[in-house]
Amino acid sequence: MVFIEKKMKLAIIPARSGSKRIKNKNITKVYGKPIIYYVIKKLLRSKIFDKVVVSTDSDRIIKLSNVYGAEVPFKRPKYLSDDKTRASSVVKHAINYYKRKKIEFKYVCCVYPTSILLNTDNIRKALTLLERNKNKKFVITITKYKHPLERALTYEKKIIKPIFPKKIKERTQDLKVYYHDAAQFYLGRSVSFEKDIEPISKSSIPLIINSSRVLDIDEYNDLELLQKIKLNYII
Repeated sequence: MVFIEKKMKLAIIPARSGSKRIKNKNITKVYGKPIIYYVIKKLLRSKIFDKVVVSTDSDRIIKLSNVYGAEVPFKRPKYLSDDKTRASSVVKHAINYYKRKKIEFKYVCCVYPTSILLNTDNIRKALTLLERNKNKKFVITITKYKHPLERALTYEKKIIKPIFPKKIKERTQDLKVYYHDAAQFYLGRSVSFEKDIEPISKSSIPLIINSSRVLDIDEYNDLELLQKIKLNYII
């Protein structure tokens, strides 16, 4: 017998140990706590999810996640732990783990461990959007580019060139607005992950996040910027 309720919800935090640009990025300390601590605590405090699970290949992250209150029911296999593994594959692995335990979820949310500026009210908004739009598969977070793409330049052999020379002189207000993945979370129906449906597609609903709440932590200067953000804005 499969245990399933109409609105069972699962949060998956994919937190592998390897990081090429920032060593141990997911557990780098900010205000005395590892980055992943803030994400786990926000999700638990929100009481949105029936389970908050960390998927990791790291014994150290497993130990910390358990201390902070997240569940780590399995250690992620090596074939899903390299830098080419997609987050959707990690989520699908977790879904299948629970299905073998006769537990199924209706909604699953992939929350990145570095989403330290996450506002869980946006997850509630995403759930509402998905519940109201039965034909949609996912809600993804996006944010505006801070600078017009038409102003982009290349710098090669000490020479600067505009990528869009015909647009370089146009007024900023006349240029098109573009968005990019905010890399905070994406929420989907469990069946959508199981069927390997592409999250960024016509079947998804965009949820626009203010750029002041978005910080993609990829380089050490991003960490330096994060350290300058007031603690009460993070928690």
